[in-house]
Amino acid sequence: TYTVTVTDPTTSCTSTQTTTVTVGNSVGGTATASSASISSGATTTISLSGNTGSTIQWQQSSDNSSWSNVTGGSGATTATYTTPALTSTTYYRAQVQNGSCTAANSSVATVSITAPTITTSGTLSTFTACSGSNSSEQSFTVSGSNLSANITVTPNIVTGKQIGRAHV
Repeated sequence: TYTVTVTDPTTSCTSTQTTTVTVGNSVGGTATASSASISSGATTTISLSGNTGSTIQWQQSSDNSSWSNVTGGSGATTATYTTPALTSTTYYRAQVQNGSCTAANSSVATVSITAPTITTSGTLSTFTACSGSNSSEQSFTVSGSNLSANITVTPNIVTGKQIGRAHV
């Protein structure tokens, strides 16, 4: 707070004015991904909190070193950014500016791509069946997670005759 007092030397009258000067800084805040690990081709949201400044610009990086303004997605200049469909690990941060102060960067939010997995259970064993007789029944289970397509199981065919059937 600054106070200025002016006195007229002839009349000894005084006038006082007080003003408050607020010094502000830009504060980048914290960037948080709603899902830090997603399947390839999925999107997620990055939220900004604890920042000071009304100008926001989201940035992205593939190596957490070289940064550029985001491309694709939505909300590039708001406190919540929705990524485009991602196929590789991507790093996000917000650049925040408070008025004419120097911009500050938020913390980094990392969005990783979870690798797909396929799991099988059961054992298929070799057997011999004579023409016209039933073969022994065998079963196995196939499942997967973080897949971008359905699992397809194709039965083996020998000389035009089906020797196995798959139920998925």
